Amino acid sequence: MGLVPVRIDDDTLVFAAPPLIRSGPADDADLAVALSVLGVTLADVVEARWIDNGPGWLGVLLPSADAAIEVGAFFHDGGGPLREDPVTGSLNASVARWLTGSGRVKAPYVARQGERLGRDGRVSVTESDGELWIAGSAVVTVRGTVEV
Repeated sequence: MGLVPVRIDDDTLVFAAPPLIRSGPADDADLAVALSVLGVTLADVVEARWIDNGPGWLGVLLPSADAAIEVGAFFHDGGGPLREDPVTGSLNASVARWLTGSGRVKAPYVARQGERLGRDGRVSVTESDGELWIAGSAVVTVRGTVEV
């Protein structure tokens, strides 16, 4: 992706949403896999499209998350079982580009993520000078160093 602008606001690290490197409608085969993972049918989908800013995100927009923006990130860990990431900045950046670009949502907003995993993730999206900025807080649970 190259360099991504970063700033600190009130002790919170904030980064500019990088541009999408792949966009457009999802093909039938990729969409079928996503629907299977989500346990929904095509009739449940408002829109599905590539929103890839590097990791290969495929966005599937469903009609409701209890009147809030709720995001989920699913991935295979080295070919193992499907896992869900509790909070994902790059995905929220891609979702922000998609939803604000389509006029479905206007920044600022806060997205929820990780609730189904027992986490209370919140990602803030703001807009300033034509840039979308993505922010969230983290709790350090492990600290260490690497010797080379």
